[in-house]
Order: sequence, then C-alpha cells, then structure tokens
Amino acid sequence: MRKYSFRAGGVAIAGLTVAVHVLAQTATTEPPSADSGQQVAEIIVTAERRAERMQDVPLTVTAITSEALAASGVSGISSLQSAIPSVAITQSVNTAQPFIRGIGSSVGNANAESSVAIYLDGVYQPAAFGNFFEFNNIERIEVLEGPQGTLFGHNATGGVIQVLTRDPSNAPEADVSLGYANFNTLSASTYTSLPINDELGFDAAVVYSDRKDGWGRYLLTGQQTEGDEELGARAKLVYRPTDATKITLAANYAHSQNIGFFVQNVFGSPTLNGQGYPGNFNTWSNNWDTSAVVSAGGSLHVEQDFHVVKFVSISAYSRTTGEWKSDTEASPINEVYVDIRQLGRMYTQEIHLLSEPESAIHWVVGAFYFNYTAGHPFEYIEGLSVAPFNVFNFRTIVNTQSEALFGQATAPLPWMGDTHLTLGIRENHDRIVGHASSFVDGSATLGPEFFGPNTTPTESYTKPTWRIVLDHDFTPDVMAYASYNRGIKSGNINDGADGLPGVNAPYQPEQLDSYELGLKTELLDRRVRWNSSAYYYDYKDYQYQQDYAGGVVVVNAPKATLYGVESQLQARATEDLTINAAVGLEHSAFGNFPGAPPANIRLPDGSLIPGNSNYNARGNQVPWAAKFTGVVGFTYKVPVNTAGTYALSSSLYRFGGAPTEINNQVRNPAYNLLSASLDWKDPTQRFDVNLWGRNLTNSYYLVQLQGQIVGSRGLDVGNPAAPRTYGVTLRYAFK
Repeated sequence: MRKYSFRAGGVAIAGLTVAVHVLAQTATTEPPSADSGQQVAEIIVTAERRAERMQDVPLTVTAITSEALAASGVSGISSLQSAIPSVAITQSVNTAQPFIRGIGSSVGNANAESSVAIYLDGVYQPAAFGNFFEFNNIERIEVLEGPQGTLFGHNATGGVIQVLTRDPSNAPEADVSLGYANFNTLSASTYTSLPINDELGFDAAVVYSDRKDGWGRYLLTGQQTEGDEELGARAKLVYRPTDATKITLAANYAHSQNIGFFVQNVFGSPTLNGQGYPGNFNTWSNNWDTSAVVSAGGSLHVEQDFHVVKFVSISAYSRTTGEWKSDTEASPINEVYVDIRQLGRMYTQEIHLLSEPESAIHWVVGAFYFNYTAGHPFEYIEGLSVAPFNVFNFRTIVNTQSEALFGQATAPLPWMGDTHLTLGIRENHDRIVGHASSFVDGSATLGPEFFGPNTTPTESYTKPTWRIVLDHDFTPDVMAYASYNRGIKSGNINDGADGLPGVNAPYQPEQLDSYELGLKTELLDRRVRWNSSAYYYDYKDYQYQQDYAGGVVVVNAPKATLYGVESQLQARATEDLTINAAVGLEHSAFGNFPGAPPANIRLPDGSLIPGNSNYNARGNQVPWAAKFTGVVGFTYKVPVNTAGTYALSSSLYRFGGAPTEINNQVRNPAYNLLSASLDWKDPTQRFDVNLWGRNLTNSYYLVQLQGQIVGSRGLDVGNPAAPRTYGVTLRYAFK
C-alpha cells in the first residue's frame, strides 16, 4: 500500500502543477455574471482572524453554511464527518474527539486537550467531554486543516473547527420546530431574535431532544437499553452604539444525560466468560451505564475600529462537570466497574490588533492567556480487578496556564503584484501543575490514603510555532499556494494513571511540521468550485495511552509521517441542482518505534500470550488515519408554482477503515453512510415539513474501539454509532 500511496501523492502533486497552467488559461477573467442563481454560493470565513472569501485564503479550509448543514443531515460537531471526509469524530461515553487527516487524540484524561482545537464564536473549548455543540442557530462551521500554530496556536496541531452562531437581526424573527423520530425520539427547538432598539439586539436559541428507547438490550436481564436526553441554550446581547463599535455578551448552557450502555464486546473478539458476540447494539454488561454532563459559560467580545487599526478583545469563562458510570469490560462478571467524575474550568483572555481591510499589507498581532483547571475530583474502581481491595479511589486535578504572543502579516511581493508572502510566528509558554492521590476501600467517601500524597512537580514548556506561505493569483478565480507550518500540542501530566505510584510523570508536547501545496479555483463563470491540496506531515512525540500494570499512562511515540491528497468539488449544474463531492487519500506510518505496545498473541479461548517485549511498531499505520475517505451528495430544488418549493437532498459518505491502536491489532472496518431528506416549504417560505433519514443502509460501525487486557484475557470493546434513524420535522419561521 505504501507504493500505491506514493504514486497517488506523486500524481496529485504533478497534477496540481499542470492544472495551474491549464486552469489559468481556461478560467474566465470576466467579473461574475449578474445572474448569481447559476453560481456556487460565495462563502466568507474567518480562518485568518478576519472576514475573507474562502477562495482567497491560502490554506485548506472548508466552510459549511446552515443550509448546507441541514441538507447534509449535520446538526453539530458529532456528525460533521458525513460532510467533510477528512474529519473523523470519535466518541467515548460523553467525550467527543475530532481527528483531521488522521491527527487527533485518543487520550481519555479529563485534563488532556484535543489535538484539534474547537472554537465556539471565537472562544476556545478545551473540555473534550461534552464538546458536541448541537445548536439550531449555527450560521456556519469552518474546518481548517493542518496545524494552525500561529493565529490559533494552543493545541491546534491537527487543525481547527470553528462553530459560528447567528447574531441578532435588525427585525424581529422567530423560528420554532418540532420533530419525531424512531426510537421514540422527540425533539424541539426555538430561535428568537428581537431588536430592542436601533443600537441593541438580543437573540436566544434553545434545542431539546429526548430519545426514550435504546438501540439494543442487556442480554442478562432482557431489558432494553435506554436512550439519552439533551438540552442546550445560547443567548446573545449585541450592542452597536456606532458603526465602529460592537460589543457582544454571550452565554450558553447545556445538559445531557445517557442511560444505556457505552461499550460492547465487538464481533470476533472473545468475551470474558465465553458468552460469545452479543449481537449489534447488545451487551453482556451486568451494570447499567450512565453519564451526565452540565456545562455553562459566557463571553464578552469587544470590537473597536479606529480606522487605522481594529481592536478586538475576547474574554471568556466556562465550567463543565460530568460523571459516568460504566461496566468497562462489558461482561456479566463484576471485573471492572468505574464511577468517574470530571471537572473542567476555564478562563481565557485574547486581544487582537488588525490592519484595515484596505491596507496593502494585511497583518494581525495578538496576545493570548489561558487558565484551565481540569481532572477527576473523585473516581473509584471496584470489582475483581482491584483485589485484594474492595474499592480503589483516586483524585486528580491539573492546572494549566498558557501565555502566547503572536503575529502574522501578508504582503504582495514588490516585483510580482499577484504573488503574496505570509509570515507568522507565535511563542507559547505553558506551565502545568498537578496533584494526584489514591485511596483504598472508601466507596463514596475517600478511604485511607494508599500511596501517600503524590504532588507532581511543575512542568513548563516554551515552544515557538510559525507559518510561511507563498501564494499566487493566476486569475481572479485561480490561486495556488505553497506553505510550511509548525503546530504544537501542549504536554501535560498523567492524571494519576489509576493511582499507580511513580507514574504521575509528565509527557512531552507533540510537534507537527506540515508542507502543503494547494490549488483553489472557480470555473465556468463560478458555476464550479474545485479545490485540491497535497500535504506531507512530519509528526514527532505523538501522545498515546499505554497499559501500565493494570492502569493507563500517557507516553510519547518518537515519530510518524503522514502524506496525502484531497480534492473538493462543488458545482451548480443548474439553477436548481447543486452537486458536491470530496475525496481524500492518505498514507501514514510510524518510524522506528522500539518498545511500542506489543501486538499480543490471542489464543482461541481468549487468553493472551504477550508479544515480543522488544516489539517495534515501525511501518504501522497511525490510528484513525484512513487510507481513503470520500463523500458525494446533491441538493435539487423544485419550485411548483403556487404549491411552494420541494428540495431533495442526499449524501453518501465512505470511510475506508483504519486501525485504532498503535499495534494495528484492533481495526475499525470500512463502512458507508447514506443520508437523505425531502423538504417542502409553503409559498410564503414560513412553514416547512422535512422528512429525513440518516444511515439509511443501517451500517453498523464504531465511533470508538479499543483493545484491553483484563486479567490474562484480551477484550476488544467498542462504542457503536447510531443505527438507521428517520423522522419528520415541522418548522414555522416568522420574519
């Protein structure tokens, strides 16, 4: 497969070079026609901290508008991969971890942040648990691929996902929807926007869903697993005293709970007591799994245009708490049962100074401060695995403080007016302090201290990151670029490693150097948008979890390389028909990696023979880095005289399969996801009926998969994604 991937990358890079010359000759240099109904919609993004046309930004960025999100069946981050194939979202209990181009994090510690930075209206969201953002007022979602170490910086090794919500409008608006779906699922949402006066506006969005029935059964009791319930709310107060001043006060609240199960023994894996595969969505667990997350936060955005420079200040606070209880080995034996409470409390302050849009040199300088306290204020494990004790209790809290100064400037080269050079640099300083203690036989209250207080030493890291880009406009609609970017993910401290002594050690920051060639085009009078890129990643100090004497500890792998090509196409075939497609090919491999987690030898009865202790993972595929991903879809609108408008949308997503652990012994197989919707709007465009279906082929696939050793046996456990779901949504909008 390495030979195939190398050829694919070589052909793509050569193709980009040839395509630049061909497209520069064939692309129109005329301004867009007055009839924009035949053109693909122009999208404005803030990928470089200022509003720009997506096609003018020299990096791989995909933006999905609210209308496109609805057509793709995407309601938030958790389903984003069905619209952007380079994105994979793994989920474990109440935690969502995004991967972009195979770069992400499988570390489950509450204090461990993602390798893909998530922002909500410009505010960094560090807590991986509860990071779902299922809002009904999303204006667009932007996905920036590759390290964004200069303007976003903190833990943006794999890229950035920005969720941007609507601002209050100048006129009263109201939007109400009510839906019902299979598995006895009720959903409702409201959005209201009210101008208080000419200077002040307010809006509020609320979304609620309640799935009564689960997807499978507890086989020991025959009971059906239960569902989940979610409530989210977000409000904004926007004050514009002058055209040069904008002050936004935002607040959000979310609560979710799940009563069902999180893991099951996967097909082909032995079970702890020889029960056999339980069947899709069923479990042999002897305990009910539950989780709950509550998050709340607020932010203050101040923007002041001084006509020479623009000043932006973003202040934010958030607090997220969670608890989950789980039979982690999914067996009828009381081997491992956990009750883990999670905490994440954050304060950030960010300041930007930006040049005016008309400036010949576009520049931004800024400062960032981040204070994050996270961990497990209480955790216990019970079962046969902790014998001779009854219960092990742990308590871990880690505080991270980060400061950064950054700047970036883009200027035309004096001898080539259509060629621009971008230089950016950022200096990050992280200071991390943790505390972990372990206790025995305490249950809901902490018992006697076992290993004694174990306060970790203070760790600090100072790392520079940078961005260098050269781009050239061959025509107003054809741009090519070459870039070199470095991204850093902060190191951290193990959160107690299940209380084991001597393993509260720090692990080092990740570093990713990215080399990318890109081509952005709009053809045929902007009826077709085709963007492509080829990249090479040099990845060092990869952070991963490793079993350690019955616990889990995070350590660093030495090196990995990833390279691939991506291509995205959007075409307005007719005024009523829009077609979109995207594909990604990627090769990944670890370098010399002695001492990697061994590939254990599993006997037919499920017992394990440890593999060679000198196991070397050289050449193994990077977890969750699929060799192929792709999506194709369309939206077809049919006006029917006085009967309103019909719209048929569908998309097919393909995941080519990937290992989920370093030893490549556990793999998530390939699968397809087919979604479709039929929408009718009345002639006033106020009343809407939407029939929708997701995963219509009823593909069984996993959003998390891991191998674990319980006693002397190996168990592969996974979290299944939703089966086929379908329903109807009624909506009424007032404007």
